[in-house]
Amino acid sequence: MLQPDLFKEPVVKVLQEKLDASVVKTREQGGVVLSYVEGWYVQDRLNQVFGFGNWDQEIITLDEVLPLTSFMKNGREMYRCVYRCVMRLTITPSYVQRDSDEEDGRRIYTQDLVVREDVGTGSGVSSDPALAIDSAIKEAATDALKRAAKSLGNTFGLALYDKAQTNVKTLEESQAEKWLDQQAVILEAFEAAGNKTAIAAWIVTNEEGLRKRAVKMPSVAEKINALLETAHTYAKTYRDWETDRK
Repeated sequence: MLQPDLFKEPVVKVLQEKLDASVVKTREQGGVVLSYVEGWYVQDRLNQVFGFGNWDQEIITLDEVLPLTSFMKNGREMYRCVYRCVMRLTITPSYVQRDSDEEDGRRIYTQDLVVREDVGTGSGVSSDPALAIDSAIKEAATDALKRAAKSLGNTFGLALYDKAQTNVKTLEESQAEKWLDQQAVILEAFEAAGNKTAIAAWIVTNEEGLRKRAVKMPSVAEKINALLETAHTYAKTYRDWETDRK
């Protein structure tokens, strides 16, 4: 369970969000279709959620599981190997102020860390032995990082370990959320430009349809309601300003 004194409520809310279906990839392995997220997505998500300087990754062990061996494929000599990596993911979610024991009463600051470790494997195949080793090491490290991060919540791929994938957004939900984000930017631009007519027109054009969508798609209802509330707040601000001016 997440510790509320480490991860503050806004972060916890993000970690509990459903995984965006658009970032889920699939591959077939042993006749079974597997779902996964790519390594770049996990690193990008760590930056988004925790900040660029608030997390770190460290390779604890990197072991050769299958030594580099050669084999023939279509008359060409190829090389393969397998590596295993144990990765430690460290997150610094907050600074905690504590009383110092020093006589002058100065305060000290200590960092509370969230640490996750997991193991990953990677295989490399190439006609160049160096490239085979390099590929295996990179794949093992990326796999280990993804596994370590998954325990942080659905948004980091944990949702994919549920066979029903109930915490993965549908494509319709993902598209709806992206559209709502775009509309929030548009409203903000209208407000910044002082375009009260455009804000009023936006409300007339979109409100009824959005309220119907909130009923049909409960997963985005909160976001819809927040957007409509923002639009009405902007509109009310201009009405109040005009009233005061008169």
